[in-house]
Parts: sequence; structure tokens; C-alpha cells
Amino acid sequence: MNVIWVAFSVAVGLVILVEGLRALLPSILRNTPKAARMVTDRAVKEAEYLNRREEAQTLVMTRNQLINDRTELETKLARLEDRQMLLDISRPLLVVEMGEPRGENRLFRAGVSNRFAVSNRIPPSLFDGPLNKVWARENLVEIWTSSLAQAKTMVENAYPKARGFEVVFFGEADAGNAGEKS
Repeated sequence: MNVIWVAFSVAVGLVILVEGLRALLPSILRNTPKAARMVTDRAVKEAEYLNRREEAQTLVMTRNQLINDRTELETKLARLEDRQMLLDISRPLLVVEMGEPRGENRLFRAGVSNRFAVSNRIPPSLFDGPLNKVWARENLVEIWTSSLAQAKTMVENAYPKARGFEVVFFGEADAGNAGEKS
């Protein structure tokens, strides 16, 4: 029976030792410098992972926004290129002369454009033939007549508002510029 008591005592001792180690060992390991460094390193790496993941999400959102902006700008660029083709600055300015420079006639100048040509939406029934795209930008009309009222009447008859023409500038030409066409 002594052997049973000895075996029983050894077993109880082992259980007490294991339970004691299990309770004390983590606190001992936590207090070691290497364990503390490992815990700190793990916390730093977890924080770095979260920061990088957040940064990646921010970069993805920024990329998507830039793609949307680029698409919008490309669309605007295409529209502006179409408009620039209509308003091509390198082509010469059209000068239309009305009346004759004789006697007491004075020179009046008007800038005339057509809103239908500018918007590139010309109603087909409004003109007998196609409207020249030159009217998309301001063109110069020089009117030789004796009075401003007659000049206005001549321009309004030749370029009626009902057909989309707009007189954007009107006035008497300077005496020094009367012979020039710009």
C-alpha cells in the first residue's frame, strides 16, 4: 500500500507542479525582455498593417476618382476640339462689304456671327442651302452709307435675327482706318 500512496503523492505533486507552472509561467514569460519585445513588435506590425491597408484603400479610391476625372476631361476635350475646329483662329477673317464708298458715305463696321453655326445645330428649313461654318465666329461687315440708321437697316436686312444672325459690334469706323480691312 505504500507504493500506491507514493504513486498517488507523486501524481498529486505533478498536478500541483503543472498547475503552478501554468499559472506562473505566462507571467514569468511576459516579464522577460524578449517576450516584451515580441509583444511590442507584434503591436507595431499590426498597427503598420492597419495603416497600410487604410492607405491602400485611400489610394484605390483616389485612383477611381482620377479615372472618373480623366474620363470627364477627355469628354470635355473632345467637345472642345470639335468646337475649336469650328472656331479655328488660324483661318482668315471674313470681311463683307456693303454699299459703295462715294460722296458723303461714311464707313460703319459691324461684327456678325450666327448662333446656329456656333452651336453646330442649323435648322434645315431656315436656309435654302447649307450655312457656311465661317459664321461660327465673328466676321466683319463694312457698310458704306450716309447714316448710322441706314447702316443698321442694311445689316438687319442682310443678316436677320430670325435666321440666327447676331450683330455683336456696331459703330462708325475711324477716319484713319477707313481704307483698311482687318
